[in-house]
Amino acid sequence: MDCVRAAHRHSTYYLFDGNVVLLLSASNTLYCLHRSTLSMDSGCFETLFLLPPESALEGTDDDHPVVIPNICSRDFDYLLDYKLRHSLPLDNQEALISVLNLGHFFQIAAAEADARRALEQSPGFSAALQYALGMKNRINDWIKAGFKKLVILPIDSLSAVDIELMGLPAYHALVSTKARIEAHRKYMAYVPPPIEHSPSCPFDIPCKFGWEREWKSGVSRLLLHPELHISGAQVLENLEAVKINDVHEECKQLTLGRLRRGEVLTREDTLVREAIRSLLG
Repeated sequence: MDCVRAAHRHSTYYLFDGNVVLLLSASNTLYCLHRSTLSMDSGCFETLFLLPPESALEGTDDDHPVVIPNICSRDFDYLLDYKLRHSLPLDNQEALISVLNLGHFFQIAAAEADARRALEQSPGFSAALQYALGMKNRINDWIKAGFKKLVILPIDSLSAVDIELMGLPAYHALVSTKARIEAHRKYMAYVPPPIEHSPSCPFDIPCKFGWEREWKSGVSRLLLHPELHISGAQVLENLEAVKINDVHEECKQLTLGRLRRGEVLTREDTLVREAIRSLLG
């Protein structure tokens, strides 16, 4: 093949004592490595070398390599550095992403786990990147955590790079979810949930007005704050902690209990879960 004849040997990873030749067709680079080393802890390579070859000569020399498509030599080099040299540069996000992606692709659990831990501690690990890598490598808790962080961020804080990382379906789901959450927060802010009176409440009307006054002067401001994002759970915590003038304590506890059981203050979580579910298909 012309592409094989034009291919060049890798300067480091064309080993003189290797027993299998690989061609990364995307970079037109030849590698000569050890089957046993590649197969160790890699379900993908183990299966690849167990399958009957297309030709008896496949993998034996530069003219008959095992062709691996769609992977560039830079990414593969990072994986080989990890696998053969036990090197994982914690300050190189590009390398960590390559090891994560190829660790997942080649089913090397240790590589995927080590890269994942390092990325989670990386200062440049954005919500958009966490979501994108979660989707690419089916890391469900990254998908959920990344999308939840994106929902809280102002939409104009996302760069073109962030949007490209996420992809248009995710960006559309994000914009739609944020709009639905904003509409719900405005409704909660302007329509206080009714207080539930205890049989022992001595004054129903002052108790009702006290509750509505606290909601409109305290909770509403938090829900509509342009910079501060407070969750429904935090609203409940704040109401639990504060002493509300004119509100009977038993009435307050009955109302908070009803709110915990209902969906008024947890609707945002439901909307985020629905968006993630739709993205996962």
